[in-house]
Amino acid sequence: FEKLTLCLASDSSIATATPWSNNGEIVSIPEFCVANPLPKNPDDIASAISSCGQARYPEMPTAVGFCMAISLRAIQLIGLFDEVTFGLGYGEENDFCMRASAVGWRNVTCSNVFVFHEGGVSFSTEKAARVEQAMTTLDRKHPSYHRMIQEHIKKDPERTFRVLAQLKIL
Repeated sequence: FEKLTLCLASDSSIATATPWSNNGEIVSIPEFCVANPLPKNPDDIASAISSCGQARYPEMPTAVGFCMAISLRAIQLIGLFDEVTFGLGYGEENDFCMRASAVGWRNVTCSNVFVFHEGGVSFSTEKAARVEQAMTTLDRKHPSYHRMIQEHIKKDPERTFRVLAQLKIL
């Protein structure tokens, strides 16, 4: 929590900060965009990630909703999650990030934090339907969203960091 708070405080243009995770899509580590299994000792991975040098906050297209810090200033400027449109569960953080980016705010990875994520537990039986509905709504509201995500994945801007972290983990 402290490191995520420091991340937000480091730059007044940061709207959201997302930690690394074993199961966090574009912040998944060690394998990118993969639901990596539960590490035997998550604290060892967190320590390895934290030891990869000075904290960096590289930009990413969206936060990942399993765990994210949100700037109060960003909320005051662009509003809360759109629960009327998205309901609870999927898509609302992506919409928030797109609205934040549209007015010049940044969404970043907090490079010195790791948080374990089980994945799909909160809405296990409803997940597929919720995700499908959320993605359809995101496409309608933000036609460039999926293209931005695919470009980010293709560029894989944090590959070097993940390799360094993997070496430290080993």
